[in-house]
Amino acid sequence: MSAHFVNEYSAEKLSTMDVDEINKAIADDLFEDAYETQKIQNIKFEGKNLAEGLESLLFICPACKKIGTLSTKHDFIRCTCGFYAIYTPYAYLKNSAKIENIDTITKWNDWQKDYLAELLSSASLTTIFNDEHIELKKIDKHHRILEKHKGNIKAEKDRIIIAEQIFLFENIIDMALYGRNTIVFSLKNSYYEIKAPAEFCGWKYFLLFDIFKNNK
Repeated sequence: MSAHFVNEYSAEKLSTMDVDEINKAIADDLFEDAYETQKIQNIKFEGKNLAEGLESLLFICPACKKIGTLSTKHDFIRCTCGFYAIYTPYAYLKNSAKIENIDTITKWNDWQKDYLAELLSSASLTTIFNDEHIELKKIDKHHRILEKHKGNIKAEKDRIIIAEQIFLFENIIDMALYGRNTIVFSLKNSYYEIKAPAEFCGWKYFLLFDIFKNNK
């Protein structure tokens, strides 16, 4: 592990910046493309079960294009169609189908985001993906639970349906992820939390919401 000096802001400079500008400056200063650094340093990451947990981010198979069919064990991420990739100690992905441009987690995620955007443009598509055994909580600003429901979650082009309650993306003000299996989102005067089993991929719901918001 190493660290280095990035930037310094004087009191005079900060006084000319608003909150958003300061937050952006901090984010820009702290950002690092880990794969660009790895190209230079080529560091080997020793460990066991290197791929386990990747299905919390990677949810579309690049071979069969199915959603939710990926699972991980040890250093492998596999699809039910037979496709697999091995996560190497150098943080690259080598896949069985020799598909190009998915050799890093970043590239694979960029590809699946583009593919998901294509699905959204399909006029005939209704349900995009779904999951079972979801708990939905409505909470107030003091984090007190007002309502609790259990059921399934389904994502459509412009909404999510949770325990038979419909939430239109256009009415959702903000959405965020906590860990791999918790989603929080807010409406104008309401706050909600979605809690799911450990294998749940909340990222795909967040990504769908993000694509919808950016394409409005």
